[in-house]
Amino acid sequence: LDWGLEEKPPSAVRKDILRIQEDSLRMKKLIDDLLLLSSIDSSGWRPRMEQLDFDRLVRQTVDRMLLQAQDKEIRIECFTVSRIPLVFVDRSAIERVISNLVSNAIKYTERGGEVKIYTSSLSEVAIVKVSDTGYGIDAEHIDKIFNRFYRVDMTGSRMYGGTGLGLAIARELVEMHTGRISITSDLGIGTEFTVTIPTSRKTFRETLSAILSGAP
Repeated sequence: LDWGLEEKPPSAVRKDILRIQEDSLRMKKLIDDLLLLSSIDSSGWRPRMEQLDFDRLVRQTVDRMLLQAQDKEIRIECFTVSRIPLVFVDRSAIERVISNLVSNAIKYTERGGEVKIYTSSLSEVAIVKVSDTGYGIDAEHIDKIFNRFYRVDMTGSRMYGGTGLGLAIARELVEMHTGRISITSDLGIGTEFTVTIPTSRKTFRETLSAILSGAP
């Protein structure tokens, strides 16, 4: 109301409105993330579990992020390293984890860089690695990277938005599938996130064993 709209040309007014829209979308994402975390904390979130092709799920999620990569002229590739058994997961949850990791990789990789996604399996777990040639993360931040609201920007600028909740949510969702998420990073070289999810065979066997032993 105090921006003196009557004195501004349409282009300046449009710029102001775009800033309002961006701030509103950022606020909406923050609220959505907080609601999801609150639901997880209170055990109110109920996953819709189904048996899925893990490699296909990862590739479909990555495909939806190709435009984001192309905008920065970043080369993005998927590699299937070994045969991957089916997994028993909530599709939307795993898609959210993968999209968060790939989006971050694109965001923090300079124009013309590379993002590579590897899927494989080992000892009854399905594995996905998201590797980039970005700025990397200093060792002092690694232990805190999954904390809620913890943000680190090794670019030295504040140009990258975010709620500081994406990786916290990713860890919560992975652990709800009795999986694990980890990170390795070299400053100035790049970062790699690794997610492991039990195969459906392992999940079914352990569930049946729990039922037979009288567990809830």
